[in-house]
Amino acid sequence: MAIDKRIVIFGGSFNPPTLAHEAIMKALLALPQFDEVWVMPSGSRADKTIAVSDAHRLAMLQLVRSASFANDRRLVISDFELQLPRPSETRRTLAELHTAYPGTDFWFALGGDSYHSLLTWPGAEEFADGLPMVVFTADDVPEVATGRALRIPLPPEFDETSSTLVRDSLSRQADAASLVSPAIMEYAARHRLY
Repeated sequence: MAIDKRIVIFGGSFNPPTLAHEAIMKALLALPQFDEVWVMPSGSRADKTIAVSDAHRLAMLQLVRSASFANDRRLVISDFELQLPRPSETRRTLAELHTAYPGTDFWFALGGDSYHSLLTWPGAEEFADGLPMVVFTADDVPEVATGRALRIPLPPEFDETSSTLVRDSLSRQADAASLVSPAIMEYAARHRLY
């Protein structure tokens, strides 16, 4: 089958989207081999419940798209996985994507932690070997062990940034300016999310 489009999917809970997430989006948009970058919030998983609504997470990602990326048409905020049955599973998402978008070459953007835990994901034995990936890593992560993978260093200033740290800072009304954009801080405060 001919490839019509190459899309890289950056999935996660985005609860909330952080400056590290934005740095990854920027790096993905800079890769010339991809036509689009889909930022795809996940639904709750068997091992993780997401307390903030899908609507809030999508709204925050749209804010990031408009405030930080000037509504770049190549950056797509996708609710595809949110429309699938819960709990979310990558194997189901992959199958549904291939059914819904034949002729599209989907790649997945993963952090080093996600890459190392990939084989523990439900059904990973069905897809892990052939999953095309862009892996964002810290300096000490070994080479990616798959044929279709790009390895991109994660900027060191974001090595310790996590949504958990952001939620903790925002819940204590601490300054989170080094962790999230002003638009996200304002949105989270206005809607009392954390």
